[in-house]
Amino acid sequence: DFADGSDIWQQSSITLCMNSDQQQSIIEHLTYKFDYIKQIQGAEVYSSTLQEVNSTRQKYGRAQGIMKKALDMAIATNSYDEFIGICHRFILDKQENQTS
Repeated sequence: DFADGSDIWQQSSITLCMNSDQQQSIIEHLTYKFDYIKQIQGAEVYSSTLQEVNSTRQKYGRAQGIMKKALDMAIATNSYDEFIGICHRFILDKQENQTS
């Protein structure tokens, strides 16, 4: 059985919290434990694919925050239709640019 023969499955869990007295010990402990992840995943755990996914998530998060604030402002100032028109024109312009 794969799980029975693997040293990785027999390792103790990773400690994720610490106090100032234990900091150096914990850092050494985490470094040692993450070596097992490198053995499974390879040397580059934070691959370019993961970096791209993370970057995309950050962009969506920031844009959603800005759009929410803009929508709140449009509703508060009774300019909802203007805001929707601006967004709609932006989408149409970008779609045109992609096809040409």
